[in-house]
Amino acid sequence: MSDANNGREDRRADGTCLRDTGNLPWTTLGAAAQDAWGNRLRYAVHADLTDKTKGFHNGSAPTPTWNHVCSLADCPSVDVAADVPVVIVSHGPNGWGARSINGSTLALPPGANEIENLDADHRYVSRPPSRPGDAAGEFDDLVAWLPFNVLINRVCPAGGCP
Repeated sequence: MSDANNGREDRRADGTCLRDTGNLPWTTLGAAAQDAWGNRLRYAVHADLTDKTKGFHNGSAPTPTWNHVCSLADCPSVDVAADVPVVIVSHGPNGWGARSINGSTLALPPGANEIENLDADHRYVSRPPSRPGDAAGEFDDLVAWLPFNVLINRVCPAGGCP
């Protein structure tokens, strides 16, 4: 993960990952540097998967401390996606809370649902967009996640991981 605006993941010389949330390390991943509105994408991966000594393998299993996606910030139980290894967030057209490509951070969002996508607590909100004044609050964030079984099937096809 990268909190800097250089597009590279933040790792020590020994390979230890310094962050499990931050700006998407677009240079490291060979991805676009910004979303459609000129802001950096946010990224979260569970720390278990950034540990070069643990890594993951065919026998790996997600745990309840991994990323969760809910339909509201205050959901008592996960109702969209549980125990996902990777989440990517675009702060959408309004850009509330996003970091622009020039490095400045835009104003914080007024609603709890978009604020939830800014903290580092591994809980994210994904729901249909709503306008300012809506009872549930304005929301236009775009949230994508990678289910664990998809990750394992792509990285360890046919049981190819140790």
